[in-house]
Amino acid sequence: MPANWTVLSSRYVLENRWLKVREDRCRTGHGAIVDSYYVVERSDFAMVVPLTADRQVVLVRQYKHGCGQVVTECPAGYIAPGEAPAQTAARELREETGYVAERWQPLGSLFASPATQRHRMHLFLCQGLTRAGEQDLDPAEDIEVLLLDFATVLARLRRNELVIDTASVSALQLAEARLREAQ
Repeated sequence: MPANWTVLSSRYVLENRWLKVREDRCRTGHGAIVDSYYVVERSDFAMVVPLTADRQVVLVRQYKHGCGQVVTECPAGYIAPGEAPAQTAARELREETGYVAERWQPLGSLFASPATQRHRMHLFLCQGLTRAGEQDLDPAEDIEVLLLDFATVLARLRRNELVIDTASVSALQLAEARLREAQ
């Protein structure tokens, strides 16, 4: 059975309000030494799959500088200190899309990339949507709201026709499974 690694030394090589990068020197469970193993520490984030009564999914499109492209994704955001994941999901839904929801279901919490990152994504399905007003975006955000048929989005995902992030793919597929179970 695989064993945990032992951290022999650790230091931060980058720290700012968005992330920390830690350099560890470790010993594996079978004794090998691993020098300069880098771990990215970021806040957990919450993501929501918002579905309208007529099974339209509310998605957002925005530029993501890391990949240098406009990406379609589910509304999401980092969890603020002291904030519960469900609170973050509701806040981000309202801020990014202008929608609020009556019914919320947790879909699970997953590591985003456990080999090099510590943070988790907390996924939710929400229904009973109503438009509560305009978007309330941060100065750096420029977000287009899209309403697309849920079945069409899932079919386009399977054909790799959407530029979409892995967190949204996970959230949409878990939402599909949850809705199928409820039938």
